Amino acid sequence: MIEAIQYLLRKEEKWPLVNAVVERTVNNFGAGDGPLLRSVYFTYHAGGSSQYGWLKVDRSSSLFELKKGAQFEIQFDPKRPQRYYCSKALTVTLVSGWATILIGLIYVATIGLRNLLFR
Repeated sequence: MIEAIQYLLRKEEKWPLVNAVVERTVNNFGAGDGPLLRSVYFTYHAGGSSQYGWLKVDRSSSLFELKKGAQFEIQFDPKRPQRYYCSKALTVTLVSGWATILIGLIYVATIGLRNLLFR
């Protein structure tokens, strides 16, 4: 939902499509059953030169299992080719926002429980 709103506000639907090539992936967060988040680093050709970018993806993304050399589509801003968008990825803002909320809730719950138990 948030990605769809950002998509419309930034006018990426008008940006041209280009193939991006995965250079490497890095597991960011997870335990037990494996990573929950992965960074995908990639290159693409736009604006007459090679560009470099990265995306955060979670297990639900079709990009999660990509390996080095795999290709996927992104859109880039023709006025600023270093800007790109991929609807199949999380935004860093979205990920960090949810992480901040979760940590805050855990902190509040812990302090509240401690105050109840040790009055």
